[in-house]
Amino acid sequence: TLSLHDALPIFKLKDQDKLLDRLEKIVNRVILAIILAALIMSSSLLVQGSASHPAIYNIGVLGYLLAAIVVIILIISELHRHFKK
Repeated sequence: TLSLHDALPIFKLKDQDKLLDRLEKIVNRVILAIILAALIMSSSLLVQGSASHPAIYNIGVLGYLLAAIVVIILIISELHRHFKK
């Protein structure tokens, strides 16, 4: 008897593992960019809407600092990876 799994063709691309690794890196970077954008936007909302509450303002500024640190780490890792080759 034939099952559906046996009837499906199997395609293999040349350097498929390399391609999948690069695709995974791209997806990870896009997800990180979305998270950073959300952090920056939420920090902006906290800073903008908390003129009379200094503690909330400080949380917004902390979000900015966290986003800046992550961006700096990303830049350093990309430069390291680029010049490592």
